[in-house]
Amino acid sequence: TTPEGYMQFKTHDSGTAPQEWMRLTNNGTLQLSSHTGSFSDTTVGLGFYFQRIGTDGGKSSGCFSRFSDNASAPQLAFMKSRNGTPGSHTIVQSGDTVGSIRFSADDGANYTGQVALIDCEVDGTPGTDDLPGRLIFSTSADGSDSPTERLRIHSSGDVDIKHDSTTKFQSISNSCNIRLHNI
Repeated sequence: TTPEGYMQFKTHDSGTAPQEWMRLTNNGTLQLSSHTGSFSDTTVGLGFYFQRIGTDGGKSSGCFSRFSDNASAPQLAFMKSRNGTPGSHTIVQSGDTVGSIRFSADDGANYTGQVALIDCEVDGTPGTDDLPGRLIFSTSADGSDSPTERLRIHSSGDVDIKHDSTTKFQSISNSCNIRLHNI
Protein backbone atom coordinates (compact mmCIF):
# COMPACT_ATOMS: atom_id res chain seq x y z
CA THR A 1 0.00 0.00 0.00
CA THR A 2 1.23 3.48 -0.84
CA PRO A 3 0.65 6.77 1.00
CA GLU A 4 -1.71 7.77 -1.83
CA GLY A 5 -4.08 4.93 -0.83
CA TYR A 6 -3.60 2.28 -3.52
CA MET A 7 -1.98 -1.14 -3.72
CA GLN A 8 0.67 -1.89 -6.32
CA PHE A 9 1.90 -5.19 -7.72
CA LYS A 10 5.41 -4.93 -9.17
CA THR A 11 7.94 -7.43 -10.51
CA HIS A 12 11.45 -7.13 -11.91
CA ASP A 13 14.23 -9.14 -13.45
CA SER A 14 17.57 -9.32 -11.70
CA GLY A 15 19.32 -5.97 -11.99
CA THR A 16 16.31 -4.05 -13.33
CA ALA A 17 14.00 -1.59 -11.67
CA PRO A 18 10.60 -2.93 -10.56
CA GLN A 19 7.75 -2.44 -13.05
CA GLU A 20 4.15 -1.96 -11.94
CA TRP A 21 1.74 -4.45 -13.53
CA MET A 22 -1.39 -4.05 -11.40
CA ARG A 23 -2.92 -1.37 -9.18
CA LEU A 24 -5.97 -1.43 -6.93
CA THR A 25 -7.01 2.12 -6.06
CA ASN A 26 -8.76 3.35 -2.92
CA ASN A 27 -12.05 3.71 -4.87
CA GLY A 28 -11.99 0.07 -6.04
CA THR A 29 -10.57 0.56 -9.54
CA LEU A 30 -8.52 -2.42 -10.73
CA GLN A 31 -5.96 -1.55 -13.39
CA LEU A 32 -3.90 -4.16 -15.25
CA SER A 33 -1.03 -3.12 -17.46
CA SER A 34 1.47 -4.54 -19.90
CA HIS A 35 3.37 -1.29 -20.38
CA THR A 36 6.09 0.33 -18.32
CA GLY A 37 4.42 3.72 -17.89
CA SER A 38 2.64 4.88 -14.79
CA PHE A 39 -1.01 4.49 -13.85
CA SER A 40 -3.50 7.17 -13.00
CA ASP A 41 -7.11 6.83 -11.84
CA THR A 42 -8.21 8.28 -15.17
CA THR A 43 -5.65 6.72 -17.48
CA VAL A 44 -8.07 6.75 -20.41
CA GLY A 45 -10.36 9.44 -19.03
CA LEU A 46 -13.42 7.23 -18.77
CA GLY A 47 -13.45 6.45 -15.04
CA PHE A 48 -14.08 2.70 -15.39
CA TYR A 49 -13.42 0.49 -12.35
CA PHE A 50 -11.71 -2.19 -14.43
CA GLN A 51 -9.11 -1.17 -17.01
CA ARG A 52 -6.78 -3.27 -19.15
CA ILE A 53 -4.00 -1.11 -20.55
CA GLY A 54 -1.46 -2.28 -23.13
CA THR A 55 0.62 -1.29 -26.12
CA ASP A 56 -0.32 -4.01 -28.61
CA GLY A 57 -3.28 -6.22 -29.47
CA GLY A 58 -2.44 -9.13 -27.22
CA LYS A 59 -1.49 -6.99 -24.23
CA SER A 60 -4.57 -4.75 -24.42
CA SER A 61 -7.16 -7.44 -25.12
CA GLY A 62 -9.14 -9.90 -23.07
CA CYS A 63 -10.05 -13.49 -23.74
CA PHE A 64 -12.75 -15.68 -22.28
CA SER A 65 -12.12 -19.38 -22.98
CA ARG A 66 -14.13 -22.44 -22.06
CA PHE A 67 -12.83 -25.97 -22.37
CA SER A 68 -15.67 -28.43 -21.78
CA ASP A 69 -17.10 -31.44 -23.59
CA ASN A 70 -20.46 -29.79 -24.35
CA ALA A 71 -22.01 -27.06 -26.51
CA SER A 72 -21.73 -24.32 -23.87
CA ALA A 73 -19.60 -21.21 -24.49
CA PRO A 74 -17.99 -18.59 -22.23
CA GLN A 75 -20.12 -15.53 -21.53
CA LEU A 76 -19.84 -11.84 -20.97
CA ALA A 77 -22.92 -10.86 -18.98
CA PHE A 78 -24.56 -7.48 -18.35
CA MET A 79 -27.29 -7.17 -15.70
CA LYS A 80 -29.50 -4.18 -14.81
CA SER A 81 -31.83 -3.64 -11.84
CA ARG A 82 -33.70 -0.52 -10.79
CA ASN A 83 -32.84 -1.29 -7.14
CA GLY A 84 -29.95 0.64 -5.59
CA THR A 85 -28.97 -2.22 -3.27
CA PRO A 86 -26.97 -5.10 -4.81
CA GLY A 87 -28.86 -8.38 -4.45
CA SER A 88 -32.25 -6.68 -4.10
CA HIS A 89 -34.92 -6.62 -6.81
CA THR A 90 -36.74 -3.79 -8.57
CA ILE A 91 -38.07 -4.42 -12.07
CA VAL A 92 -36.60 -2.52 -15.02
CA GLN A 93 -38.80 -0.30 -17.18
CA SER A 94 -39.35 0.04 -20.92
CA GLY A 95 -36.50 2.09 -22.39
CA ASP A 96 -33.96 1.20 -19.68
CA THR A 97 -30.49 0.47 -21.08
CA VAL A 98 -29.41 -2.96 -19.86
CA GLY A 99 -25.91 -2.92 -21.33
CA SER A 100 -23.69 -1.00 -23.73
CA ILE A 101 -20.59 -1.75 -25.74
CA ARG A 102 -18.80 1.52 -26.43
CA PHE A 103 -16.01 1.96 -28.97
CA SER A 104 -13.79 4.99 -28.21
CA ALA A 105 -10.59 6.27 -29.80
CA ASP A 106 -7.83 8.81 -29.23
CA ASP A 107 -8.68 11.98 -31.18
CA GLY A 108 -5.37 13.65 -30.41
CA ALA A 109 -6.76 15.50 -27.37
CA ASN A 110 -8.64 12.91 -25.28
CA TYR A 111 -10.03 9.39 -25.24
CA THR A 112 -13.68 10.15 -24.55
CA GLY A 113 -14.96 10.51 -28.12
CA GLN A 114 -17.00 7.60 -29.39
CA VAL A 115 -16.71 5.91 -32.78
CA ALA A 116 -19.61 3.49 -32.35
CA LEU A 117 -22.04 2.19 -29.74
CA ILE A 118 -24.19 -0.92 -29.31
CA ASP A 119 -26.97 -0.64 -26.72
CA CYS A 120 -29.37 -3.24 -25.39
CA GLU A 121 -32.63 -1.77 -24.05
CA VAL A 122 -35.87 -3.03 -22.58
CA ASP A 123 -38.41 -2.86 -25.44
CA GLY A 124 -41.86 -2.92 -23.84
CA THR A 125 -43.41 -3.62 -20.47
CA PRO A 126 -41.36 -6.20 -18.56
CA GLY A 127 -42.68 -8.67 -16.02
CA THR A 128 -41.63 -11.85 -14.24
CA ASP A 129 -39.95 -14.08 -16.87
CA ASP A 130 -40.94 -11.51 -19.55
CA LEU A 131 -38.11 -9.21 -20.65
CA PRO A 132 -38.60 -7.87 -24.21
CA GLY A 133 -35.41 -6.38 -25.59
CA ARG A 134 -34.04 -4.41 -28.51
CA LEU A 135 -30.54 -3.86 -29.86
CA ILE A 136 -29.49 -0.44 -31.15
CA PHE A 137 -26.43 0.04 -33.35
CA SER A 138 -24.99 3.56 -33.64
CA THR A 139 -21.99 5.03 -35.46
CA SER A 140 -20.38 8.48 -35.52
CA ALA A 141 -20.50 10.42 -38.78
CA ASP A 142 -17.42 12.13 -40.21
CA GLY A 143 -16.79 15.30 -38.18
CA SER A 144 -18.46 13.94 -35.04
CA ASP A 145 -17.58 11.86 -31.98
CA SER A 146 -21.18 11.24 -30.92
CA PRO A 147 -22.77 8.08 -32.36
CA THR A 148 -26.13 8.34 -34.13
CA GLU A 149 -28.55 5.44 -34.28
CA ARG A 150 -28.31 3.62 -37.62
CA LEU A 151 -30.02 0.27 -37.02
CA ARG A 152 -32.52 -1.09 -34.46
CA ILE A 153 -33.68 -4.67 -33.93
CA HIS A 154 -36.97 -4.70 -31.99
CA SER A 155 -38.24 -7.41 -29.66
CA SER A 156 -40.82 -8.23 -32.37
CA GLY A 157 -38.01 -9.13 -34.78
CA ASP A 158 -38.64 -6.05 -36.92
CA VAL A 159 -35.54 -4.18 -38.05
CA ASP A 160 -35.33 -0.41 -38.58
CA ILE A 161 -32.55 0.95 -40.77
CA LYS A 162 -31.89 4.67 -40.99
CA HIS A 163 -31.97 5.53 -44.68
CA ASP A 164 -31.44 9.28 -44.94
CA SER A 165 -30.11 12.26 -42.99
CA THR A 166 -33.41 12.86 -41.18
CA THR A 167 -34.82 10.82 -38.34
CA LYS A 168 -36.75 8.57 -40.77
CA PHE A 169 -36.18 4.84 -40.58
CA GLN A 170 -37.09 2.11 -43.03
CA SER A 171 -38.90 -0.60 -41.11
CA ILE A 172 -38.30 -4.16 -42.21
CA SER A 173 -40.89 -6.55 -40.84
CA ASN A 174 -39.91 -10.13 -40.15
CA SER A 175 -42.61 -11.14 -42.64
CA CYS A 176 -41.37 -9.18 -45.69
CA ASN A 177 -38.35 -9.14 -47.96
CA ILE A 178 -35.34 -7.03 -47.00
CA ARG A 179 -34.87 -3.88 -49.08
CA LEU A 180 -31.57 -2.03 -49.14
CA HIS A 181 -31.42 1.78 -49.23
CA ASN A 182 -28.59 4.25 -49.54
CA ILE A 183 -27.56 5.49 -46.13
